[in-house]
Amino acid sequence: MLTKCALCGGAVKPQKVEKVMRVENNVVIVSVEAEVCQQCGEAYYTPKTVEKLQEMRKELKKTIKLDELCIPAGQTYLYKKAIEA
Repeated sequence: MLTKCALCGGAVKPQKVEKVMRVENNVVIVSVEAEVCQQCGEAYYTPKTVEKLQEMRKELKKTIKLDELCIPAGQTYLYKKAIEA
């Protein structure tokens, strides 16, 4: 667990953030836990969270219809499941 931001030295605290992922021409927004700098807003993810996000990206690229896993909002999608670190 980080206590200081590597970029600005600000205090880092755990919180939920919205991670924006691009999948081809679409955007998927995922709610995920991260360590976030309270000064500059930089988000830090655990290796497990990064691995899950990478797996999710591969799954979404294979899926013909994103609406089976996501709620469509134009070309932006909200992922239905929360990512647990």
